[in-house]
Amino acid sequence: MLTLRFFDVTRSVGNPGHLNFRVPRIFRFFLCSLCPWEGGEIQNVPSHVIARCKLHLTHVQFFATLDRATGTIYKMPMAKSGNRVYAGRMTKRLDDALADMAILPTDTLFVTLTDKYEKNEKGISDSWLRSKIYMPQFLRRIRALGFKTYFYVREAHEDGGCHVHIIMKKKNSNFNFFAHNDKQRLDDEALKFKIESAWNGGHVDIQGITSEAAGAYLTKEIGKTSHIEDALKRAEKWIAPKNLSEEIRAKNDKKKLWSLYMATKLKIRRWGVSRDLIKHLTNPTEPEEVNGDVEYIIIPKNFNRNDFFTPYTGAVEKNSPEYYQLLDIFDRVKKLREDYFQSCLFIALSCVAGTLKNKNIF
Repeated sequence: MLTLRFFDVTRSVGNPGHLNFRVPRIFRFFLCSLCPWEGGEIQNVPSHVIARCKLHLTHVQFFATLDRATGTIYKMPMAKSGNRVYAGRMTKRLDDALADMAILPTDTLFVTLTDKYEKNEKGISDSWLRSKIYMPQFLRRIRALGFKTYFYVREAHEDGGCHVHIIMKKKNSNFNFFAHNDKQRLDDEALKFKIESAWNGGHVDIQGITSEAAGAYLTKEIGKTSHIEDALKRAEKWIAPKNLSEEIRAKNDKKKLWSLYMATKLKIRRWGVSRDLIKHLTNPTEPEEVNGDVEYIIIPKNFNRNDFFTPYTGAVEKNSPEYYQLLDIFDRVKKLREDYFQSCLFIALSCVAGTLKNKNIF
């Protein structure tokens, strides 16, 4: 069956196995309605992006707990970029980093760095690779201007291309701003020119920022709402947006999935900080603590290879193949533990009986 995706016919992304040509605007709706994707709707993210993101979340150690009273199995992974556990851990570290950063509206700038790229797979990849070259040069130049404290994040556009947001602070400064289109613009043409000249790519946008806005932005990008688990679920079962809020959410989902896809494919770290902040943001990989009267197991690594396995944090859907397979593992582990306990008890009693017999107590 011919599969035509909305992204392919409007963006011509060059995804192997899909159409790679531009369709005249007048025919797009007609062709898309004739050629639905596998789920019955027109998918907004290419399938190879979804597949790689899901594989990335799968390749990590998972744990599971079972509450026998309710029959609830809760599954959680070790922290890994893109999953819910990693996002939660990073949120705790962000609070410390932002407190240490001590952002003031008069000494901190919010800068967006963009670059031109072709709207195909190679052009998108090149934009991310160029940012890997341009960013060290840019950081070296802004440090020379006195911006010693900074926090930057690489983010994807809706079509996958890379742009960079950076929050940078120059201590003991007193920048002046003026309002323009609901944004605070820097009122210092000389400094603005120097910052723009420091970036070798395309356009540079400079704004003022408050500590609340900086915290909200960083939380969205690498904090508690930065995980892709919900976005991946929605992309796998794509339903076209019905209102403005759903449309905004769909756009953010595309950015999240493209960002993780490119970062893992090209092995590029999405965010970076100045030396004075790195102590707060070490990689959190330790497992979650398990509290309460529940059974606990480490899920075997080969279990992740099954088709029914879902790499998400949270309760496993009851009556699903994954639920019954995990329940079977819990039952086997419980039996092994009981047999092991009985064996240890038998050996201990045998040793005690032998000791007492040697001492002629019996």
